[in-house]
Amino acid sequence: MPVRLKERLKKAFPGAYARWLAHRRHPLRAQISRILASAGPAVYLDSDEEFDALQNSFPPYPDYGYDAYSCYRRGVERSLALFNCLPGFRSPGAAVLEIGCADAMVGAALALYGHTVTLVDLQDRRDNRAKGLAFLQVDVCEGIPLKESSFDAIYSYNTLEHIADPRKTLRECVRLCKPGGRIYFEFGPLYASAWGLHAYNTLRIPYAQFLFSLHFIEQKLNILGINDLGEKRAALQPMNQWRLQQFTQLWQESGCVVESVRQYDELRFLDMIRRFPGAFAGRGLTYEDVTRQSLFVLLRKP
Repeated sequence: MPVRLKERLKKAFPGAYARWLAHRRHPLRAQISRILASAGPAVYLDSDEEFDALQNSFPPYPDYGYDAYSCYRRGVERSLALFNCLPGFRSPGAAVLEIGCADAMVGAALALYGHTVTLVDLQDRRDNRAKGLAFLQVDVCEGIPLKESSFDAIYSYNTLEHIADPRKTLRECVRLCKPGGRIYFEFGPLYASAWGLHAYNTLRIPYAQFLFSLHFIEQKLNILGINDLGEKRAALQPMNQWRLQQFTQLWQESGCVVESVRQYDELRFLDMIRRFPGAFAGRGLTYEDVTRQSLFVLLRKP
């Protein structure tokens, strides 16, 4: 990068520049990249001794919180984030669609502000405080029975990594969005990142999806139980297992203007790859795959 451009970026975006610099200079980057690029096949650990040792060496993952206050606080915080990133959103009266609404408290906050909110999800898990909002229980990949160009803004939180076909989902969002409207996705952890299995309330082991086989993990989950989304479950949430490059290509092929892409990177657990290189070899992973935990994407329909 030219020195002059580097200095301009440093002054304009000091926080982002500092994170980028730390990312580039991470002492394990070169070594991790070599391990990931090496030939396979990958070798799973799959032993009770290895599993127990790792499980006991990490503290419990911080509680996400599904009580009434946590859901309300999260809904308000996310709605405020939308006000900051969506142009014109501070004027009440926008027609808004949420994909994968879950407890729907973001929609409840937006509706209270004065927007007209429609919610979509595979299951109805709405908080009682959001029951009055329009709701469609449908699979987005199969299409949403609404007229095209119906919404000023479409948003989704922590959903796109679970949906079976993100291409169909984005295509449907573009169809439903008005020309000039915005589509916002915020989601993670991505599957190849440290917590990509989304089993952190039960398995405290970073990169468990690569260290152990699916069969071995299922055996452990049957013993330990699965506590997710604030309840005991019979199975983990489904993951589409998309890699970072697939999402990047999706934005580029959407027909929309990519107004911003941000990310959150998790670097604390890279030593797991160095400790168990055989579990990561031959998978076609990149350094960005294993460190990029969450994505924040804002698109504008032409």
